[in-house]
Amino acid sequence: MSAMAAVQDLSRAIRPPACVLGMVELKREAFDTVASAPSFEVDVKDVSAVLNHVRKYLLKLPNFRAVQEGSDSNRKRFHLDPAKVSMLDDMDAAARAALSEARVTALGERRVSLSYDNWTAEDVLRAVIGQPDASGYSIVGHVLHLNLREHLQPYKKLIGQVGGNFVHKGLLYSCHSAHLRGG
Repeated sequence: MSAMAAVQDLSRAIRPPACVLGMVELKREAFDTVASAPSFEVDVKDVSAVLNHVRKYLLKLPNFRAVQEGSDSNRKRFHLDPAKVSMLDDMDAAARAALSEARVTALGERRVSLSYDNWTAEDVLRAVIGQPDASGYSIVGHVLHLNLREHLQPYKKLIGQVGGNFVHKGLLYSCHSAHLRGG
């Protein structure tokens, strides 16, 4: 994982539930959670103008639509990333102007239901194995490469299940251990 990806991961406000830490057999339902996200509604006619300015603030999760149906068929609700925005002043001037034009004066909080399908393989492995121990793997395209160290052996089945769910073409285990002799 690149340094930039590590920084982004640490700044995420919405993460899988803590109860999955240490799980050795995949239980998808354990990843179900409800999170709060800043949100607002606009008229359908204002969606494209607003979207152009707030796209970088949207909540981006797999299988989650950041723009959903609003309180009625003439409205759309935007869900924002709480790591980036908690109030209008956190947005740039152009975004605030577009929201003002669409008559948005404040952000509300909206509870969103999330499941296993809303997390990446990396999110799942980090949540289960833990931050310090999850550094021995990489996902490149459709291949998951994992240095399966001895202390990760109990997670072997779970890693295979997660890899099979997210990585459709290849899963590569590396189980070799090097023993160095002093001399």
